Order: sequence, then structure tokens, then C-alpha cells
Amino acid sequence: MQNICIEKKYETAVGLLNDLLPWSKVFNLKDYVFRGHANADFQLVPTSVRLYGDNKIGKFRKVGVVVNGLDNDSEYSLAVAEYKLLRDFYRKADSLGLDVPRSDILRDRLYQEYDSRAFFKISDGQRWLPIDMLESAGLAQHYGIPTRLLDWTYDPFVAAFFASLSSEIADGNICVWAFNTMMMGTLTARDLNCPLNMVTPHYGGNPNLAAQKGLFTHWAKNIPLVEDFSTYPVVDRRPLDELIQGYLAEKKLSVCQPIFIKMLLPDRQVPSLAVCLRDLGYGPAKMFPGYSGVAAELLDLEKMMWER
Repeated sequence: MQNICIEKKYETAVGLLNDLLPWSKVFNLKDYVFRGHANADFQLVPTSVRLYGDNKIGKFRKVGVVVNGLDNDSEYSLAVAEYKLLRDFYRKADSLGLDVPRSDILRDRLYQEYDSRAFFKISDGQRWLPIDMLESAGLAQHYGIPTRLLDWTYDPFVAAFFASLSSEIADGNICVWAFNTMMMGTLTARDLNCPLNMVTPHYGGNPNLAAQKGLFTHWAKNIPLVEDFSTYPVVDRRPLDELIQGYLAEKKLSVCQPIFIKMLLPDRQVPSLAVCLRDLGYGPAKMFPGYSGVAAELLDLEKMMWER
């Protein structure tokens, strides 16, 4: 099986940042998007699917309808919970006059607090999430709602910033992931049924997303139409790199470039990385435009001065 991911370990923050520059001689990152992990052991798994940490989606599994034989960890039950949570977010934001994306599915019967037809909307064999809901999911995801979307950024230093938010100095690593969108775009063009979607939401009205130059990946699932709920498969929690690896093997496709690059940096270099990024202007004030970002950066100033 071909290796679609290469790893590179760095000893210093400066070494990592140098390779993220557009003119780096080590990697040509022109066609890549990026994601930062404060713990290199974290996998490329969306928030609604992951098990580690606070699985916020869990409490939304019971949506007012009890179905005998339905496993709470099935793909179907997760889809129902995701639909309810996204619809609640959409409905509340819309009722407050906030700008929300157009979605015929989410707007259907929006006057009802609970959509009693949710099960029928999901169990028709369609791809989940449907394209109609992707931009709404992107908006919700960016404000902390767990979805099947995975955050990325066009700016590698934004990814490095989020990787630098490690809460403690340990013996592990942080990492910056790079994902080759050009290579995957070529593959998806050859297979119109490829499960991978790239979600590029509107930046207007979302200053945080614009500042962070964000976009999302989405790996669609087909929710089959069955009569016996007990036959639904359990949630597939494989990370994005494994999903793509399996897809390529199934389709007998090969790639001429790595799809992923994983850049590792020891935790002990996190303070140095944070200082370098602040010097480049990548601090909370840039990432979170507004008073809260400015305050967070000023409150961080003493820590940054100490590390110098």
C-alpha cells in the first residue's frame, strides 16, 4: 500500500517556520492547506465523530423520538443528532436576525421547534451531510458546534498558531498538518462519487473565519435506507488520512505526490514558537478580531516577554 503521508521532525521552532515559508527549499507548499494540533497524537477526526475529550454531540443523541433497536453509536443515530444540533443552531441564529446560509433542508418547517420528519430526511439513502447543509455546518463548526467538518487554513502560520496553544510543556510533540488539495482535486475530478468535499464558506459576516483564512474538509457518508435499525453500521471513526488511504486502495488509484505532510515539533519548543509567531503578527488579536482578541494578546504579553 502506497504511503500518502510523510513526516518531518524539527528540533527548533525557527526550523519549522522556515519550512512553512513560500520560498522554502524543503517543501513546495503552494497547493497545500494546513491544520495545527497542540498534541501530535490527535488524529484528523471531526468533532462530532471523535471519542477523546468532550464528545459534545453525545447529549443530542436523544432527540425526542425513541426507536427500538437503534444503537446510539450507529451512523444513523449520529446523523440524527447532527441534524438536530445544526437545525437548532440555524433556527436560533435566524430568529435573532443573524445572517445564515441558504439551506432548503434546514429552513423546512423552521416554525416548528422540533422537526418530526427528521428521520425521513436522513434515511433516504442520501449522502450525509448533504451539500445543501455544508455551508451552514461550516458556520456552526467555526463557533464551536460539533460537526463532521474538519477545519483547515490556507495560511500555514495560522495553523502553527493553533498548534502553539499547547497547555503544558511535556515530552511529546505538537504538529502542523499539510494537506495537498491539488492532488485530491485531481482524484475527485476522476471520480464524481468521491466522498471528499472541500467546503469553502463565505467570509463575509464572519471576521474570525476571514482572519484565519479557514476552510473545511468533509468526508460524506451514505446513510442507507433499511427497515431494521439494528443493521446500521457503527460510526466510522477513522481519521481523514486513513479514509483517503482506504479509498485509494479500493479504487486502485495512485498518487505521484504525498497527500499529507506531518511536521512535528517538540513541546519544549512551544514557547519559542509562540514568541516567533507574535513577532510575525500571528497572535490572538489577529486570529480573533475584536476586543476579546486584543485583550487576550495583552494578557499574554507578560508570558511572551518572559520567554524572550
